[in-house]
Amino acid sequence: MNHHDTESVHDIVNTKVSVIVPIRNEEDSLTPLMKRLDAVFNTIQLPYEIIAIDDYSTDDSYNILLKLARDYPIKVFSKQGIIGRGASIQEGITQCSGDVIVQIDADLAYSPEAIPEILAKLKDADVVIGSRIYVNGERKIKKAFARVSNFLFGKVFFGLEFDVQSGLKAFKKEVTNIIELNTISWSFDLEFLLKAMHAGFTVVNHPIAYGSRKKGKGNMNLFQAGLELLLMSIRYRISPLDPVIFNRESTHKRTIHWRKKTYKPYTSLHLRNSAIHTVTNHQKVIMFIMLAVVIAFFIINWEIALIAFVTIITLIYFADLIFNLYLIINSLQHKSIISVSEKETAQEIDWPMYSIMCPLYKEWEVIPQFVAAIDAMDYPKDKLQVQLILEEDDKKTQEEVKKMKLPSYVDVLITPHFEPKTKPKACNYALMHSKGEYIVIYDAEDVPDPMQLKKAVVAFNRMEDNVVCLQAKLNFYNIHQNVLTRLFTLEYSLWFDLVLTGLHSINAPIPLGGTSNHFKRKYLDLLQGWDPFNVTEDCDLGIRLFKYKYKTKILDSITLEEANSSFFGWFKQRSRWIKGYIQTYLVHMRRPHEFITDWSNPHLLTFQLIVGGKVLSMWINPILWTMTICYFLFRAQIGPFIESLYLTPIFYLAVLSLIVGNFLYFYYYMIGAAKKGYWDLIKYAFIIPGYWIMMSVSSLMALYQIIFAPHYWEKTKHGLHLAKKKISFT
Repeated sequence: MNHHDTESVHDIVNTKVSVIVPIRNEEDSLTPLMKRLDAVFNTIQLPYEIIAIDDYSTDDSYNILLKLARDYPIKVFSKQGIIGRGASIQEGITQCSGDVIVQIDADLAYSPEAIPEILAKLKDADVVIGSRIYVNGERKIKKAFARVSNFLFGKVFFGLEFDVQSGLKAFKKEVTNIIELNTISWSFDLEFLLKAMHAGFTVVNHPIAYGSRKKGKGNMNLFQAGLELLLMSIRYRISPLDPVIFNRESTHKRTIHWRKKTYKPYTSLHLRNSAIHTVTNHQKVIMFIMLAVVIAFFIINWEIALIAFVTIITLIYFADLIFNLYLIINSLQHKSIISVSEKETAQEIDWPMYSIMCPLYKEWEVIPQFVAAIDAMDYPKDKLQVQLILEEDDKKTQEEVKKMKLPSYVDVLITPHFEPKTKPKACNYALMHSKGEYIVIYDAEDVPDPMQLKKAVVAFNRMEDNVVCLQAKLNFYNIHQNVLTRLFTLEYSLWFDLVLTGLHSINAPIPLGGTSNHFKRKYLDLLQGWDPFNVTEDCDLGIRLFKYKYKTKILDSITLEEANSSFFGWFKQRSRWIKGYIQTYLVHMRRPHEFITDWSNPHLLTFQLIVGGKVLSMWINPILWTMTICYFLFRAQIGPFIESLYLTPIFYLAVLSLIVGNFLYFYYYMIGAAKKGYWDLIKYAFIIPGYWIMMSVSSLMALYQIIFAPHYWEKTKHGLHLAKKKISFT
């Protein structure tokens, strides 16, 4: 290495270098190795220490190390853990005091003189791997093993172009402060490499000459090494690495590295409560066992298996029928929603600061409508903070907003361009800049009831402290734009005016709507805001509120939205909602016992029906519809077979669900429309089965995305109504 290269090393390494040497029965190589290491560091004039880990040597290695320590800066340690090179390196890391660590094997096959060049590469990397180039004498079988290892366990399993078994590497100590290492012996190098890259550290190759061992006997068992590498590779393919979190102490600076991507969630929500993992390892095991049992059942006796399948889905359908009937009756019989009178909102009080969050992306056309709707709200404007939350990469919206003359109470926030690109991530970012005692989320196309904020404050003030969320009702202002908007309105009228109020009446968990949910700020902070990886974050937060023993109430106030009038846009929007329901179900079923506050609490079952069952029914519906149609069309050919799948009591339940159940569901939609005064929509309830088919199709899109793009946010295009807009409160 020349003088210029020495200077470049000093630019990178200005403190001590720690050299870890794992040693097992290397008595002949230790003296020349230490001399050469000392000469290298004296040449480049860097302070160094050698961490020598004696791995239960049976020769004189330990005593030789003690003698060498009198002349060189060597710290000698006897192995404390199990035998194995990987465990030795891990123990050595805990003893290092340098900011840069070099690991070199003791057998002199790796030239210490290559260390300065490797250190110089740390200028542009966090880890430098010595990539072996064979120059002489190494045994052919060992060469072949190395090449097979690099190809199979590097390229095939993980797509890596690195030497996955190199015994010479350099890395910054911060790498080992972040990643957790637990592999022993010969799979250590691959695990270290995978975890460093997974955590977002930069890893580069540096070619080094590699020769045969100069001294010693060698301890590598090729069969053991290959088996360890194979088992570790299979384990990491089946069970991917956990996300790596940086800056845990700071919500604003917290970053997560996972699968070679960097995420900024702007929340400290624990990852076990997050949809960053779609399925956890123990859920995979449970799913695998269930699948194996089902397959075995069909192999042993497919006819009985089919009967069992039909029985289970019929019972689920019947349970859903009874539960929805119970909710509707409760909703109609009990005035459970929170109403606030005009007299209460007209009182003169010191109204608290209220923050309105409005996340938007590429929808500047509706901003004037939104600002006008907020300006029309009856709330002191000096106690109002409106946050227009834009995305850093959405330059067009930023330009358009700059041209607008916005009221003084409107703040424009630019969310930094980090993954995940989701609405809840934007809300978490805005939460850090919110000033309000209360917070509400509105979408950019929303037109809320002008009295809604005052109603929410009054309602919060007169209720117990553990009521921390109020969900206003939602409906649409472009009801008559086309058939799709009419059907969408029927669905919303049923959901918000009957189903949610029914859940409210029995104190069940309430999956929130994506807008017009009002929060007490301090409790939102305690819950760590929204899960940025859940694409139906409102449903997830509503369930999380319940599990933390907080309550959500339905507020008798309405926000009008834009019903999606584009069939293609509707499918994208609905697939995202369903995908989010799947995420929510999987997240909260990791610890289902948290639903059970006492043994008389039935809401674990409620969660199954409202969230899990809602998705499951969309997948099962096409199967049952097909069976029913085929039964009547081809009764002579397949009628007896289909009849044989139903046990007698199950058959009667199925007929009851088919006839009475479908009538009730039609009737529910009619009741929802009548309750809202949408009399002209009642006739559209008879074509609602077509809407159910659309839901099932979108659920298949959601299933595809939950596997291949779980965090992708299908953006809904707003503003399609603008040419035909006619807004009124009814």
